[in-house]
Amino acid sequence: MKQFTPTTIENQERTVYFYLYKFFETAEYRKCFLDGMLYCNTAKYLRECEQKYDGVRDDFENAEIISIADDNHLVQHRLATLPDGNVGVYFDEYKDKPKNYKNNQIFVSFNTDNLNLFCMSAIYLNSKSEIIGFDKDNKNNFGEYGVFIHNVPSFMKLIDDSCKYNPTICNVKRGFVQYIDYEKRSSVQNWDILKKFSFYKAQQEFRFVFENNEDNILQYKLSQPLDNLVKIIDNKSEFFSNSIGSRIKFTASDIK
Repeated sequence: MKQFTPTTIENQERTVYFYLYKFFETAEYRKCFLDGMLYCNTAKYLRECEQKYDGVRDDFENAEIISIADDNHLVQHRLATLPDGNVGVYFDEYKDKPKNYKNNQIFVSFNTDNLNLFCMSAIYLNSKSEIIGFDKDNKNNFGEYGVFIHNVPSFMKLIDDSCKYNPTICNVKRGFVQYIDYEKRSSVQNWDILKKFSFYKAQQEFRFVFENNEDNILQYKLSQPLDNLVKIIDNKSEFFSNSIGSRIKFTASDIK
């Protein structure tokens, strides 16, 4: 079985080594991807959809502020008229629970829903190409038809270079999702499109975020098929049998 070279990303703390993979609901959806078409749902869809697979829906998708009052996060929300006459929300935070404190007050503010997302998962490795981050719980998420991106830098460059073929797109960004422990959250938690609560951490998600001038599903056309960048995962169970400390191995086919 061929060994691939993992992608590296340098940041201020460390060098991150990783591969990307994704499972699709149907073989047809996977073929569209291999042919060079990325189907990217809106953030609003991912917030409101009925989920067929675990981990698809997130009620806080594309939030900018999340504030949930409970016994460990002492905060209350109140409406007030601002100097300009508009109505705003004030957050009163406490060290001790005040009289008449109301648990389960929830305030969520959302960003403008003009973002489309293409979501993948990462496998993290060390400098010796040994697996250090691969959550088996992700096996139960999403579909059965997988792809493995063994040339991530070229895949990223292809997405960037293909922006000119997609005239409604005004910006593309990408990054790892940061998982926030729900119990350790701030009483008034700042949020963005690359944050999720730790309920979803098994996904080890890497996102491509497209800022779109239209508010609907995005069919992002790549300038070429993905022949030389991707392997087809032939056996999902075998793929998820890879373990921490080993080098990644699985049966994979070339694109046909």
